[in-house]
Amino acid sequence: MVSEANGKAVTFEGCAFSPEREQLAENLTEYLKLQENGYVLNVDGEWGSGKTFFLKAWEDMLKGKHPTCYIDAWTLDYLNDPLATLSRRILEAMHKNLDSVGLLNPDLEKEVFEGLYKVLSTGVHIAGEIIENTTTPAIGKAIQHGITKLDDKLLKSGKDQYELFKKSEDALVQFRVTLQQYIDQTFDKRPETSPFFIFIDELDRCRPNYAIELLESVKHLFCLKNTVFVVATNRSEMEKSIQKVYGDGFKSDNYLSRFFDRSVSIRSPSKQKFLNNSKKLENILTQITTICYERKEVDFLDFLSSAFSAHNIELREIDKILDQIVLSLPNLENKIFSFYSLCYLFIIKTAYHSDFHTLRPKNRESDESLNSKPEASRFSNNFILNVSSRLNFGKETYGLSQFLSIEFKFQAALLLYADSQGKLSMFKHFKHNETSGLKPESKHKEQILEISQQLDRSARNGSLSREIVSLTELFDIVDYSSALQ
Repeated sequence: MVSEANGKAVTFEGCAFSPEREQLAENLTEYLKLQENGYVLNVDGEWGSGKTFFLKAWEDMLKGKHPTCYIDAWTLDYLNDPLATLSRRILEAMHKNLDSVGLLNPDLEKEVFEGLYKVLSTGVHIAGEIIENTTTPAIGKAIQHGITKLDDKLLKSGKDQYELFKKSEDALVQFRVTLQQYIDQTFDKRPETSPFFIFIDELDRCRPNYAIELLESVKHLFCLKNTVFVVATNRSEMEKSIQKVYGDGFKSDNYLSRFFDRSVSIRSPSKQKFLNNSKKLENILTQITTICYERKEVDFLDFLSSAFSAHNIELREIDKILDQIVLSLPNLENKIFSFYSLCYLFIIKTAYHSDFHTLRPKNRESDESLNSKPEASRFSNNFILNVSSRLNFGKETYGLSQFLSIEFKFQAALLLYADSQGKLSMFKHFKHNETSGLKPESKHKEQILEISQQLDRSARNGSLSREIVSLTELFDIVDYSSALQ
């Protein structure tokens, strides 16, 4: 499975939850291979638990071993007929698989398409042109061929509802028989590739009626021998949405259970564990040691997990932010900037997207304004000061909001330092809360000296102003990298 965002394959190698998630996929694969008469597995997890990544990586793991199909139900629920769109994706995947191994039978495929059209026409009275518009040209043409075999007089008259019902039932039975023959083509000659794995994702985000109709289609039409459906849901949220349609007294949990043969749950790991296992973050931390200064007392993982938690950023969004940070780094190569400020701007952009541009500095800071301006007005609102999380700072804990205020003040001061060619002191821009009784150098002395030495070297060779990134530039880089991602 290739990610639409970056064109790269989604694999367990890039999973922050492996090897546990990869082992789970392997165990479930072996279990599902034993189910001969069709099976529907529900993968349950709360939003942000990594269900989508799990399904895509699992499908990628099966490539070359079993025929597969991945369906994002949410991207299709604007279409009114789930059966038509579900059929299209499944039949297209089967066509591609059979064609790749030289087992395609055009005559049998045509029968399947004709049978599908009969089911759709007699069951839901959907027009031929609508079917054709929701399929590929090849499938649409084959389905159109089936129109001539329909009893148009019966469909249009509506005089004999029993006969119409009987015709619908017969069409359904015949379609299942023909479809089973079509599926069995591969496995008759290559039994080791059984079963056909069909992954359905994002069902809980669909309209309740659409989601139910899709499950009905899966269970009663496509759940055949040598097929396995893996359906990812947030069960608790899906049950709530179904109750809104059918009423609070409706037992939606029992209703959903009848569609699934078994349910497995995947838990959301802590943000700390997710970041600790993230290959993306590992790559980021390797790069920033050469393109910005390090702060030895402040652990990057501790800072990021605290900042993400403070703004309730889900794991899915965290992963996107890490992608955006990766995209930003080439623009910051050999530059001097605050990594903490950069990361926090990405967090603000994600959590408060509509307010992000109101925070952009309108005027350049001066040495006077930098030291006289209250920290609460560093930006035009209190995005920094309203976070109460704490992080470890050496052997002590430190307020995240206080730390961020200092970091943004330092980021703004860097350009002033460049303008003065190193004549201003960096120490005062790390000043802490006076009530803490701590001198500025008590926590930052080594870091300030290291940064100052780096800045002095740049000043001597005349490149200081070119190497320092202003706070406004950081905003621009965050904007640009977010758009790319």
